[in-house]
Amino acid sequence: MILIEIIILIIIIDVKTKTTPHTIANTKYIENTPYYKKKVIQYNIFKIMTLLLFITTFITTINMYKIAKDSLNNNKDINFCIDVSQSLDTSNTKTIENLEKIIKNSKNKNRFSITIFNTSAITLSPTTYDYKYNINSLRTLEKSLKLNRESNNTDLYLKNYAISGTLVNSKLKGTSLITDGIMSCTTNFSKNNKEKILIITTDNKKAGTSETKIKDIEKVAKEKNIKIYAITPKNIEENNKKELESLTKNTKGKLFIESSTISNNITKIINMKKDRQELIKINFIILTISITLLLLNKKVLL
Repeated sequence: MILIEIIILIIIIDVKTKTTPHTIANTKYIENTPYYKKKVIQYNIFKIMTLLLFITTFITTINMYKIAKDSLNNNKDINFCIDVSQSLDTSNTKTIENLEKIIKNSKNKNRFSITIFNTSAITLSPTTYDYKYNINSLRTLEKSLKLNRESNNTDLYLKNYAISGTLVNSKLKGTSLITDGIMSCTTNFSKNNKEKILIITTDNKKAGTSETKIKDIEKVAKEKNIKIYAITPKNIEENNKKELESLTKNTKGKLFIESSTISNNITKIINMKKDRQELIKINFIILTISITLLLLNKKVLL
């Protein structure tokens, strides 16, 4: 692409040289005619536009190579942000199974982290390449949620695994503080050039008053370049659904309703290579316009 741009620059210089009129005597009269002045203005406008387009193409090409370098084999940082409030006890079992499939089917060298929240949020798994640790954390969480639905649960470790640290000040604040939980999950992403994906699983059913607003999450997501995706159960209330749809759309993500194909759909997004096709397409369009302007530029003095 850079080679093409160099060739274009040579053509620009060559065209300028070739389109320079031969020196003739007594040109003062011609230079003062409205027609000649009009042609000179047109020529200068085309020349400036062509050079600006060339510079734009060069900059986008540099950015394209930066993306290729920074993406490090297109790996991403992905955080699972799981709502463990009671309203999701049943659906969370299936959701966790899908999250496990997403990790197993991850083709690139992605890093995963896991956070759970209710009134407050805690990290089950820090950002790591250790998929085995991620999957074990999810399986332990699944067992904990299942045992907490049973009255004869005597395993204190498993019982507390999905509860400890998630109900801090619940008597004062209430539970299911969805936006607070999501905001906490955004802090798990470190400053780097990797793609950042936040996958939240929630029904968005609130039972308390959050300090964080949806707009606050959107602002942080845009600042950190985090794409937010959401997985919700089929029985989600319409108002709660619309709120999540707005959040995911405004952060370049998507809302998914729980289904048998959801893990495949999200895996495709995660495994998607950082797309340079758009930049290549833009470069091609700009180069095409540049060449067109060059041809017009050559004719404008005729």
